[in-house]
Amino acid sequence: MLRFFDVFSSFFSDDKMFREEVERLLFLDVNRFGSNDLLSAEINADVTTADIFRLQRYFTVLSVAYQRQLEHVEDKAERLMLTFTSTVFVLPHDTLVMHLMLIFKSEPKVHALIKLFRMTIDTDHLDLQYRPLIDVGSHYVIAPHLLAASNLVRNTIVSNKLRAREIGEVDPMVEAVADALREAGFTLEIGFKLRAGGLDFELDIVAWRDGHLFFIECKNAYHPCSSHEMRNSYGHIEEAEEQLDKRRQIFTEPHHQKALFQKLGWAVEPTAHVHTAIVIANRVFHGARLNGHPVRQAHELINLLTRGRIVGAERSLSLWGGETFHAEDLVTYLSDELLIAKILRVLDTCDVSYSMGYRRLIFSSYALDLAKARAVMEASYPVAAPPPEDEDT
Repeated sequence: MLRFFDVFSSFFSDDKMFREEVERLLFLDVNRFGSNDLLSAEINADVTTADIFRLQRYFTVLSVAYQRQLEHVEDKAERLMLTFTSTVFVLPHDTLVMHLMLIFKSEPKVHALIKLFRMTIDTDHLDLQYRPLIDVGSHYVIAPHLLAASNLVRNTIVSNKLRAREIGEVDPMVEAVADALREAGFTLEIGFKLRAGGLDFELDIVAWRDGHLFFIECKNAYHPCSSHEMRNSYGHIEEAEEQLDKRRQIFTEPHHQKALFQKLGWAVEPTAHVHTAIVIANRVFHGARLNGHPVRQAHELINLLTRGRIVGAERSLSLWGGETFHAEDLVTYLSDELLIAKILRVLDTCDVSYSMGYRRLIFSSYALDLAKARAVMEASYPVAAPPPEDEDT
């Protein structure tokens, strides 16, 4: 029996990754920039992201065991009722510690993990995706499938405000956008501080090309997984809106522009063509416009600047007005006639309606007709010239 428990616990403590764990890492990495190793990143002095994956393994096995047992219940209604009433268990505090000790062999690590995911009535943010171990006094109430299905690494980084530490002193998203602008022929500066019009400014990106001046604010946040995080993302772009309002107010004035160019060391003249943009890492508010400031997703913007292509299996379409990129292509992209707007216009609406007394509750969802989308894209953009042989398409 002891041999069985040794083999069983080694299954959870092995450093090798399972397919589902690799998939979660890829989901976490979709809109990231840079090359930080999230697999072995430290959450605190006792816990790494690899420890969280191992914890999730344990609850995944418990979840699968429940689901397999319920499959033997033939009556669908009874199976559904049992799913709601039998797949949440109540475990004494000491028992949970004992189970996790078999995996981690370290009491400080076990207690640190429980603390990360423990929810009490005093917890500031009550959300089971962040803190799925519900502490009811002497016991924990646990839904194994919730721990198995949640992206615990991502949620731990968000809930413990570790995002800034992960990003580092220089935001890799700002660097990536800046590199794309340089490749596209812009003169630019990042993280530039100055005082103008009685106000202090720190400019994420200020860029110039072909008589056009651009002020770009960058906000690097994960794709939200709840309405709470969606509000946080909206708060980020509201902050950018306020910052860009001040830039637009001050730097549309020629004498302030002239002072800016002198401090930057740029030999250019003031211009009436001043543009602003909010660049975001996730895609939730991509296509929005706040007080005239367009919101654009970083990867799509980088593609416009460096490649300017919508890549298809048979042929590619060009996002540029000519064979090469010009500043006017970015101006057009920041207008309302952009890719996402065209896609949104061809979505088919599907309404699901529920009767609630004398009222009806209607949920609207949307489906993309690929044939319609392709027709709109081909009518909007010319066929692109074949890329160079060494270009990765």
